[in-house]
Amino acid sequence: MLKSVLTGEQCAKCKICCSFVREDVWEAPDFTRDTLNEKSFKDEKEILLCPALDSSKGCTLGEDKPFDCKIWPLRPFMIDGKLRIGVADICPAFTPETDYKLKNLLESGLYDVIVEMVEKDTSLIKNHTKDYRIIF
Repeated sequence: MLKSVLTGEQCAKCKICCSFVREDVWEAPDFTRDTLNEKSFKDEKEILLCPALDSSKGCTLGEDKPFDCKIWPLRPFMIDGKLRIGVADICPAFTPETDYKLKNLLESGLYDVIVEMVEKDTSLIKNHTKDYRIIF
């Protein structure tokens, strides 16, 4: 979904979205969260990888990847009764200076897709944290 603003090469070099520390397991899609439950971590700093991540090929789920993964580093939040979209500060591909690319993508229809998905599954709405800057 973000291919027009984020290259596969950028993602392949990074893989931040597929790695989790105990503190951010909430960020993992449901199937990953179940696999990476908090008991799996030896300590607060240990990093566990998504089980669908192949070190040489990247994500092995293809089009079957969860919606959370398809739109990362974007996340929907309900703020003051309004659906807002934030971008993860940790994603190295986007900075406040390049957020306009994401805003344009959201204005071009991605926001409507997110709204549609959230209406079907409200669990996609996350609790806003300081690690996400609201861009839309």
